[in-house]
Amino acid sequence: MNIREEINKLEPLNLFLYERSFVSGREQKSFKVTYYFNKTTKHLYASVLFTDDAQGPPNHVHGGVTAAILDEALGGAAWLNGFPVVTAQLTLNFKKPIKISTEIFVDSWVDNTEDKKVYLKGIVVDENESLYAEASGIFLIQKLELFKKMGDLPDDYFEKVMKNLNINFLST
Repeated sequence: MNIREEINKLEPLNLFLYERSFVSGREQKSFKVTYYFNKTTKHLYASVLFTDDAQGPPNHVHGGVTAAILDEALGGAAWLNGFPVVTAQLTLNFKKPIKISTEIFVDSWVDNTEDKKVYLKGIVVDENESLYAEASGIFLIQKLELFKKMGDLPDDYFEKVMKNLNINFLST
């Protein structure tokens, strides 16, 4: 089954508490990302539409935009699987450039865990499953208190996230 078919069976995630993200925040003007999570397979999917503001090479998406989207998607897959993480290492392999007018789809998943490390993988494809980029990453599990100290989060922020997304974060 291709990613578009998988997404069509899922509800978009409501990221009401995550509105200020550089990638998926409501102020983003270069591209629009919509996330979907399959609770059975534990994969996080995304559909992405670009505007001309995402341009790098003429009429094509900037590689940094692709990297940012993959970073958030891999990290999001970790969080939705209960691992509060930060990126330690992100490796991308660009297979071919993405035209601005192309709708792309991301599939990201937890590949393995080891102690405080979460190993993730992800791919970027179009509706025909043509591969544009693939990524792997090592993300480090952190205590939720670290994220609370980073900035203006309400005291019940993570409780609301867990309730809204029906997940439980790993205690560290």
